Amino acid sequence: MIIVTAAIWCEAGRVLLARRRAGRPHGGRWEFPGGKLRPGETPREALARELREELGVEARVGAFFGESRDAASRPPIRLLAYRIDGADGRPRCLDHAELRWVPVAELDDELLCPADRRLAALLRQGAAGRAAGRGAPSPRRSPFSSSARSRPQPRRRGRPPPRRPRRRCGRSSSSGTPP
Repeated sequence: MIIVTAAIWCEAGRVLLARRRAGRPHGGRWEFPGGKLRPGETPREALARELREELGVEARVGAFFGESRDAASRPPIRLLAYRIDGADGRPRCLDHAELRWVPVAELDDELLCPADRRLAALLRQGAAGRAAGRGAPSPRRSPFSSSARSRPQPRRRGRPPPRRPRRRCGRSSSSGTPP
């Protein structure tokens, strides 16, 4: 079994997906960016390295999000996902066919690589929980619509502008570390 890392990078209710190049296993399918661990690396170190190589960013790898396994792959895959708490720069498509920010509610399992489907389900469950009123915007509005976002507040003299909390999608594991 090989261990692979994945980035759950969310901004404004959207998550970053990468499309695998044709000619590779699962070519044309979408995945959460990331890659294989090298000997001696921790999963967080491997994910930061992979995002530097594949997306050209120095990412801040955050909390453990969840795990998925794909026993049908050869070799079998254990996928460990971590939140991305920001990065220096914007992601660029250096290794994939395409990058896209996708609304969490629109994640389609049929288009995802098999190991990424469970992680997408966890993201959708977290988004649905917020929309149902558990620490969420009003259930009458989609948490992804522009009308659900708060308006910017006017700048006060002598003080820095208030910090808006980052919007997160999905939920992370209760343990905070991979099993």
